[in-house]
Amino acid sequence: MELSILSNLQMASMILTLIISLISSAVIGFHVTYYWIGKIKSREAEQLKKLETAPPITIIVPVRNEPIGIITRLLEALAQQQYPKDKMEIIVVSDDEEAYFKEIKQKLEEISSEKSLSVRIFRRENPKGFKAGALNYALQRSNGKYVVIFDADAVPEPNYLKKAIQFLEANSEIDGLAARWIPLNMSSTPISEAQAVSLDFLTSIFYEGRSRIEGPIIAPGCGCIFRKKAVLKVGGWNEDCLAEDVELSVKLLLSGGKIAYLSSANVKVENPETYGAFKKQQARWIYGSTQVLVKYFTKIIKSNIPLLWKLDLILYLLQYHVLLANFAFASLALASILAQTDLLLPSIYFSPILMALLAIQAYAYYDTARKLGFNTIKSITVMGRCTAIAAALAPLVLLQNAKILTGFRERWYTTPKGPLAKAVKGLNLAEPLLGIAGTLAGLLLLKMGFTASAMCLFTLSLPFIYVSWKAGRGVW
Repeated sequence: MELSILSNLQMASMILTLIISLISSAVIGFHVTYYWIGKIKSREAEQLKKLETAPPITIIVPVRNEPIGIITRLLEALAQQQYPKDKMEIIVVSDDEEAYFKEIKQKLEEISSEKSLSVRIFRRENPKGFKAGALNYALQRSNGKYVVIFDADAVPEPNYLKKAIQFLEANSEIDGLAARWIPLNMSSTPISEAQAVSLDFLTSIFYEGRSRIEGPIIAPGCGCIFRKKAVLKVGGWNEDCLAEDVELSVKLLLSGGKIAYLSSANVKVENPETYGAFKKQQARWIYGSTQVLVKYFTKIIKSNIPLLWKLDLILYLLQYHVLLANFAFASLALASILAQTDLLLPSIYFSPILMALLAIQAYAYYDTARKLGFNTIKSITVMGRCTAIAAALAPLVLLQNAKILTGFRERWYTTPKGPLAKAVKGLNLAEPLLGIAGTLAGLLLLKMGFTASAMCLFTLSLPFIYVSWKAGRGVW
């Protein structure tokens, strides 16, 4: 009887680990495939139409608790755009306290007068709907054919608007356009350095790779442009969603719309500079993407878009959730103690596939770092840092998913930027506790002779120990 129970446990464990490995392999394989497609497949020439008459555009800048210097830097960049100023309407929507709003308004009015910019500044007394609410507020007051979205920390290159509008005017079937993000502060801190590599890596996947085979593009919240009529057609931005950019893109795609990527339209953005600022940003993105996944999973399956697009969108929305596989593997490893058998031992037969894909993905990170100008040693170091930081997000993914499942409503918070970012510390007890507990449990499993489960826990504990060490010393 005991042998039968033991056999059933091992079989159940093997099936569970196989399912988890297949899902993880699908998402990682999706990343790796698009990365190399972006590198190998040549880009088609971008069709740009010379503007005989420049169409009117509305630039929307939602702000909340942003340093005035960051906002004015964006206005300075907009003043340098190679686009007719009389066709540019800038709407700044502030959700700040009245006293601070008056400071912002005074400074922006000075710059707009000096630079001959048309800037309209509003304060929402009832700032409902987070950033999406501010965007809808501005949309209702906009006069442009196109709406351009900028976060306060953005610095578009001088030819950004000209190229983007030329592209949209030449491609009337395109409803939205994603620009290329370039890190503004790559060398500022170890975290911003790692995020610069991750940003370029993800750009290769989600934009370069996808656009080469005409896959579905998700427009990022900053530096994207939409036809106003297309946004109105799908009801604007969802004020209940923390990933309003992802949600709007999915709505457009499911309604038959198209979103393109223009690699020559560049926008510089600030990356988080501390581990704490990074976690605050990722917590919002995780919660928001989970909201979209829950709301649109069935709609994506039932939609009329191509089958490959359906798979593509679902895997995109699952990119954070793959980290939950770490908890599943850790739980099975710990269950080996109670079962008195190594439950992960059968998984060694198919784990090489997952390990091979992880190795290819790690090399892609290394390749990205080399592309950004890092030497071999530095590239390996940053690759490891990126991997550790990403793996340490697993508890945050679990927490944000639990909030969604229990109906907890997460509030919007602005990712700290500029001098405010360096003041945000993000190490809490979760990282060191998980690192220490995992290591101790691994030693126990090793002593019991359960090598596969022990190695699993040692591997999963390393990122938490590394992050705790760096963040605890104040390096991050």
